[in-house]
Amino acid sequence: MSNATTAALALALGAGAGVAIYPFTRDGKKPPDRSAPPPGATTAPAGPGTQVASSVTPAAPPRKPGPCSLKLDRSGLTLEGETVDIATAVARCKVAGRAELAVAPDASVTVNRELYSALITAGVATVIKTP
Repeated sequence: MSNATTAALALALGAGAGVAIYPFTRDGKKPPDRSAPPPGATTAPAGPGTQVASSVTPAAPPRKPGPCSLKLDRSGLTLEGETVDIATAVARCKVAGRAELAVAPDASVTVNRELYSALITAGVATVIKTP
């Protein structure tokens, strides 16, 4: 094959792979539907002299841009410096979508297994680090 044919083939394969992988890299993000009112907003027209209060309450706290930072050592489990239990840590990390878990050598193996299992069950991507 000539260099031009090889380059064209590589370009076609690369573009095809990019098109095939693109939907998987979007993390389920879709453009907002601008035609529908936000959930919880009132849609009834206001009559003369009436005030309509529109309250939109989010279902979950706003997502943090980075992973939640967990530390497990002899003294217990901390989440970004605050002492927490496993259920609280999993709930907060679930909002962030991912967690970084630093496990000290003197940490409880039982708590480590319970925490990691709970994070995986909740669908939280977890990276384990050793300090």
